[in-house]
Amino acid sequence: YASRGLGDVYKRQMLKINTKKLVFLAIMMALGIVLKSFLSIGNNSFRISLWNIPIFFAGIVGGPIYGGICALGADLIYGFCFSSYPFSAIMTLTCVVWGISGGLFFKKNIKFIPLGITVLITCLLETTINSIYLYTYFESVERVLAGLPLRLLVQLVRWPLSTTIIYTCLLYTSDAADEAR
Repeated sequence: YASRGLGDVYKRQMLKINTKKLVFLAIMMALGIVLKSFLSIGNNSFRISLWNIPIFFAGIVGGPIYGGICALGADLIYGFCFSSYPFSAIMTLTCVVWGISGGLFFKKNIKFIPLGITVLITCLLETTINSIYLYTYFESVERVLAGLPLRLLVQLVRWPLSTTIIYTCLLYTSDAADEAR
């Protein structure tokens, strides 16, 4: 047998799942759906919601693969059951980005500044991808650009709020999250 590298051990650990982790991921998926469906404010151009927080947590606990799968499931269920808009794979991609971004902190000691930078980058990626979708939906650059300042303002508010909530929850639930991992 050839010796296995550290990368192989990390991959096996990342794909390892147990009942606690599966239940936690299911709860985060359900919470993301509820926050996106019933506790958000918005219109065609923007949405104020904190649905990203449980999806990000799914990535932290499950890793980028399970975080992405959890995000995909949450957005598919939301899109087919609760959304008044047609399903969009592009918009689903923004949800998956949140799950994968949380997975960047899988098995890591999380510090506030790197967390804030990651959440900021993910917010900007989300706004960029959503703007691309809105262009394909409305077929109007003017309409997308007209709504962009409001979408950026929403992200400017959501960025520190999401970062603070995630970090605070991690401080108070680190033992529970370690156990679920």
